[in-house]
Amino acid sequence: MEPIRTAVVGAGLAATVFHVPLVLSLPLLFNLFAVVERTPPAQAPEGTIAKKFGVKPKLYTRLEDLLDDPEVELVIVATPNSTHFEFSK
Repeated sequence: MEPIRTAVVGAGLAATVFHVPLVLSLPLLFNLFAVVERTPPAQAPEGTIAKKFGVKPKLYTRLEDLLDDPEVELVIVATPNSTHFEFSK
């Protein structure tokens, strides 16, 4: 069985402290396949997650683009409360 191609929406505290470390700690179960980061910082154009963890997931700046990717199997929404429900729905 191949690891689940996993995407994380968001690159803030929830993503960098909880979700991404968990996904990366279980490589037989999960593959960090993609990240949605609305505005990657100038000092990390590859994305905050790629820079912080030394990985190279696909980087999307729009949720809609991620949702159009047929290779994504699991989406973890790690965004602020104000967008969490709408994105999850």
